[in-house]
Amino acid sequence: FSKRAARAYHLPDEEQKQIQMISALLLQLVLHSANLPETFRRASTNSAIFETAIETNYLIKCNEAATETCVSFWTHVLQRLTSVKSQDASEVKVIIENLVLDLLTTLNLPEFPASSLVLEVLCVLLLQNAG
Repeated sequence: FSKRAARAYHLPDEEQKQIQMISALLLQLVLHSANLPETFRRASTNSAIFETAIETNYLIKCNEAATETCVSFWTHVLQRLTSVKSQDASEVKVIIENLVLDLLTTLNLPEFPASSLVLEVLCVLLLQNAG
């Protein structure tokens, strides 16, 4: 794996910027792990969504579901990093580095709101393991 390999997903409205397909899929997985209420799914316009009343607990549950997805992903990746042999560890490190670079690239793009959560969970897990 190289730092420029597998960069196949072109970012919308960003000329010459692309990320790995796996990074885009991870961001979509995290984004869609939070289930929207049925009333939001039925709403056909933005104004109908704003008029829909929901419980505040539901928003917390949506955030928790997305966070659990991130924790599960990073826990698995970090366990794999610590369990592989030194030769394979360098490949895993490159994959993680590419993923973090992609997350930083998409951090301020409105099309990828899950980037900040994925990075936040990684930072929390790394700080927990360091302390």
